[in-house]
Amino acid sequence: MRELPLPDHSVDVVISSMAIHNVREKEGRVPAIREINRVLRPSGQISLLDFLATDEYLATFQLLGWKDVQRSGLNFGMIPPVRVVSGKKPA
Repeated sequence: MRELPLPDHSVDVVISSMAIHNVREKEGRVPAIREINRVLRPSGQISLLDFLATDEYLATFQLLGWKDVQRSGLNFGMIPPVRVVSGKKPA
């Protein structure tokens, strides 16, 4: 997920469910978020469901200049409880 075999700006939507936390070190998760940014077209959308590091995902998208990124409250419908980070890449 840190080196997707896709061209720049080639996808409209990225959905990730319980995946990025499997990269154990923060130094590895940040490149995964940057890779999402690279492959998404302007105005592309993300939805990342996870139970760890959602604060990092949110902060990284904000550092990349995303304005409308949000992190949900805890959802206890899953165990462990999860959050969703969602947003739209700037046009």
